[in-house]
Amino acid sequence: MKKSKHVILWTICVAVVLMLAACGNAEDTTGEINNKATIYITTPYIEQHVMGFHEETFTIEQALYDLDYLLNVLENNFALFDVAYWARGVDIHALAENARREIETSQNISIGIFYNILRNNFASLVPIGHFFIHPSTHIHNSVHEDAIWLEDVQALTAYLNLNLAHSNVEDFLLLSNQQHAFVITDILEEGKIAYLAMPDFLPSSYRGVTVGFNVSYYEEVIFSFYEQIRDFEHLIIDLRGNRGGFAWYFFSMVIRPNIPETIRTDGFIFFIEGSYHFPRNLVSTYAGIYSVRPASDLTTAAEILENFHLPDFNMNDLQRLDRGLPAQVIMQPRRLVRFDHQPAFNGQIWLLTDGRMASASQLVATFVQESEFAILVGGITGGVYGGERIERRPLPHSGVRIDYDLFYVTDSRGRPLEAGTIPHHFNRPGMDALETALALIAEGEY
Repeated sequence: MKKSKHVILWTICVAVVLMLAACGNAEDTTGEINNKATIYITTPYIEQHVMGFHEETFTIEQALYDLDYLLNVLENNFALFDVAYWARGVDIHALAENARREIETSQNISIGIFYNILRNNFASLVPIGHFFIHPSTHIHNSVHEDAIWLEDVQALTAYLNLNLAHSNVEDFLLLSNQQHAFVITDILEEGKIAYLAMPDFLPSSYRGVTVGFNVSYYEEVIFSFYEQIRDFEHLIIDLRGNRGGFAWYFFSMVIRPNIPETIRTDGFIFFIEGSYHFPRNLVSTYAGIYSVRPASDLTTAAEILENFHLPDFNMNDLQRLDRGLPAQVIMQPRRLVRFDHQPAFNGQIWLLTDGRMASASQLVATFVQESEFAILVGGITGGVYGGERIERRPLPHSGVRIDYDLFYVTDSRGRPLEAGTIPHHFNRPGMDALETALALIAEGEY
């Protein structure tokens, strides 16, 4: 049903940076998102501690009010509300009803209990558009918020059936503290096929570890590898399982050193004219490495669809979307003396994909496909992308905070990034993405 309108006076000329934000995602062993799983998060009990803002006792009525408020916010502000259902099988109304029943049957309630109910019941929404529920600012929790973040990573991992050699999140974080875990290079066939893997684009602040992504170190590792493989025929880049982080790492180290000229890709941004966010989120920005800018002024979503050919746009989503604008991603070559100011690698580039690719790696997959930088092989990517994110906003009675991505971002054909990027070649029966790519190379299918 169409939402109630909240009219906002737009007084700025809009341009948007579509990047950054780390969040996990994953796929099951068949390459399809497992949306049927149920995860119950077992955060240590959080005691209510009145901070002078909510002096009255927190009641079931207040909890139900905050739940209704949350649902209303999502219905009238979250542009990916419908994509969550048709692309990921997440029915937000059903999640809210489950939470309502749990609140109504509670023997007692507190802000902490309410927070846990929301987190348990909305766990399946967490991978979509960076939706996240944070502890109230008006309670004192018995564990550090970093520990809650780690537990959410564990819940997300379980929910999406992450299939990694290091499935234990703490072990994986420990592994990531070692520099070699960020970049993996290998020669698969001397003089012909090289392999480069980047498990994520995360700096230390997102890892809970002291050693982060050392840009200068990894540039030297990757650029030295380019020197070694410069005359090879093929470079296979593996981003399977990449949880995201900062797309700048990939653009700066992989794409820009290897493009012969400036490349541009088109896309579209739609959003709801809601009351829960403010247009200051839409700001003109130039990122230095690449820029994302509107190709025309802000207009209505319906006018975008009238003026542009978007055959992959889901027309059922239009009823929720108010505004939109076309955008371009522009990327310039990065010329280095060590490569004689020429592209570092001149052979065919392949990109291995799967449903665990999320956030920044989703943006990378879309850009790679749109620009024809590489041939994509594997599974549909995992989404978790809606551009800029709102600040953590509190619910009125509990102070429990939520945030999510503001936009419904699409590729040039209107497919939302949240629905994932479809590769050029799916995994062949009985083969993973790497085996499929090697088979295609052997057969000359590229």
